[in-house]
Amino acid sequence: MTDWILKFGFGGVQEFISQSRKTRDLAAGSRIISELAREALLFSNNRYGAEIILPYDPAKEWKACSHQVLIRLQSAVEKSVIEIGEAMKEEVRSGWYDRAVTSLNTIKKLPFLADNSFLKSEIRNSLETYWVAVPIEGDYEKARKRIQELFEDRRNTRTFSQWANLPASKETWTCLQCGSRVSILDKNDLDRLS
Repeated sequence: MTDWILKFGFGGVQEFISQSRKTRDLAAGSRIISELAREALLFSNNRYGAEIILPYDPAKEWKACSHQVLIRLQSAVEKSVIEIGEAMKEEVRSGWYDRAVTSLNTIKKLPFLADNSFLKSEIRNSLETYWVAVPIEGDYEKARKRIQELFEDRRNTRTFSQWANLPASKETWTCLQCGSRVSILDKNDLDRLS
C-alpha cells in the first residue's frame, strides 16, 4: 500500500460558461460547478478519509470551490483508488441530476418533461467529470507534476456516452438555446408550450 494523490475535475467548463446568455446564467453555472466540486471533496473526505489538498480550507467552509480539486489518499491500493475516483464521479452525477430534476419539477408549464426518459439520460450524461490518480512514491513534487500532465491529457481526450436512442416520434433537431445539442423537446412539446 502506498500514498496516492487524486485530481478530480470537470471538463467543458469553458463551453458551459460560454453558453450563458446573461450574467445571472454565468453566476448560477459557476455556483453549481463549485457546489458539485465541494460535494465531491466532502464525500471523499467523509466516506474515505481523503485529505483535502486543494482547495485548502481546514474548516471546509469554502465560499467557492475550484472546478479542479486535489486529494491525498493514504495507504491505499490501486483498486480502492479507482473505487474512490468513480464514487466521486457518481456523487457529482447524482447531485447534478437531482438539481436538474428538481428545477424541472418546479416549472409548472412543463409537466410532460417529468416522464421524458431521453431528457433524464441527457441530464445524467451532460456534465463531464474526470479524475486521475498517481502514487506519490516518496516524491510529492514529481507526483504533483505528473498528475497535472495526466489530468490535462485525460481532459483533452474527451470521452462521452453516446446519445440515448431518440424516441420514435422525435425528430432530430438542434436545441434552440445552445445550438449544438439534440433538443430535449420535440415539435409537439413546443406546441403544448405555445
